[in-house]
Amino acid sequence: MFEFVHITDLHLANKPPESRTDGYNDQIFKKLQYVFNYCVDKKLKYIALTGDLAHGHTISDELATRFAKLVSEYDIKILFVYGNHDIQGGNTNFIHKTNFGLLEIYPWFICVDKNPIVIEDCLIAGYDYDKEKAIQSTWLMPDIQTKLKYEKRILLTHPMIVNEATMIIDGKVKQVNVHEVETNADLMLCGHYHDGFVGAVRDIALNRDFCIVNPGSLARTAIDWNGRESKGPRFAHIKMGKKISVSFVKVPCLSHDKAFDVDKHRKQKEREEGKLNFIEAMEGLSQSQVMGENFAVQLEFTLHNPPEELKEVVSKRVMKICREKASKHL
Repeated sequence: MFEFVHITDLHLANKPPESRTDGYNDQIFKKLQYVFNYCVDKKLKYIALTGDLAHGHTISDELATRFAKLVSEYDIKILFVYGNHDIQGGNTNFIHKTNFGLLEIYPWFICVDKNPIVIEDCLIAGYDYDKEKAIQSTWLMPDIQTKLKYEKRILLTHPMIVNEATMIIDGKVKQVNVHEVETNADLMLCGHYHDGFVGAVRDIALNRDFCIVNPGSLARTAIDWNGRESKGPRFAHIKMGKKISVSFVKVPCLSHDKAFDVDKHRKQKEREEGKLNFIEAMEGLSQSQVMGENFAVQLEFTLHNPPEELKEVVSKRVMKICREKASKHL
């Protein structure tokens, strides 16, 4: 039986998010160390990392070295596929020009997109992030005819697959629902969608069941993810026997109020909502055919009480509306 751990979306960042107050990268490395120690305790030798190790392909020398040093202290191998933040313009041809090229030199950093491997009769393959394929629903193991002899097939990916309704914006699909996915893998490991999910899925087209897993981001890069606080940063412990067993392990971390500047975030959100409300109101006024008392009252109030961040914009916008209104009454 092949046992391993699955993590995703660490987002090590040269410049941490402004909303974080907890020493962003330090906290990620603490979480990583917890995962590694868990593997030692359970005698696990492999960790699957499904993309976005870094928040940008220009990961600094310091962060790359720190990551390499930490992993090298353990007898653990990293099975990896590149996420959208790891590669420049969605093109892995430039990897050798970044610190990821140095990481690939280490024997414990195994990019399965380039080098599918077999571990305990499990074939493990993957696909690096590809913008054109990020929202596709069909994910097949490479060269299926030569892989049928393996007992289990595991596919590592980094697409936008979610457990919510499919989202379509401007006529374009932005995400794929987990129940729309088709694959000939027995286990599909995902990243990209930071909330995470797990589930056994019935592939109607292939008439078989498979398991799809995303434990969610190990790093919280935003404060207002839906349900993220209740789940918390976590990883998946997976056992590949006759049946696939998946259990989530929560990683110790700081609470939201200690990891984020909650008050600052709340005020910023209120300002953004205020700006949107103001702009919508002014657009509504500009479309009005009547320059009546209500318009004059609101206009006077806006001139004297504009939102803090719109003081300069307000006057220009108001004057434009005034001119447009005046021209209609000449």
